Amino acid sequence: MNLFGEGKNTDYKQAYKLFYSAAKNGNSKYNAFFYLAQMTEYGAYIDKNVIKAYSFYKLSLTLLNKNPSDQSLAEADILDSLNTLKRKMTPEQIQAGEREIANVMREYGVTL
Repeated sequence: MNLFGEGKNTDYKQAYKLFYSAAKNGNSKYNAFFYLAQMTEYGAYIDKNVIKAYSFYKLSLTLLNKNPSDQSLAEADILDSLNTLKRKMTPEQIQAGEREIANVMREYGVTL
């Protein structure tokens, strides 16, 4: 609701806080990483950063595939967003995004 303004005005700061907390502590981490990716890709509250957004999308997809029974977000949605972003990135940025995944996993306490 905070991200899209459903029922009230958008509050990107609050949305970021909730997604950040869910990515660190929640059960559906892949969902939180997907929305963090979108906020990072478009610069909603946090600085726009395609490399970090790429790493969030990839981690979201990995976590979803690790727990396919929890599918409130479709794999196709994540892949569509990831592929759209990749078309805007250079090969060097994609490589940097792949390397960034390990940093994100450390920062958010994610183990696979």
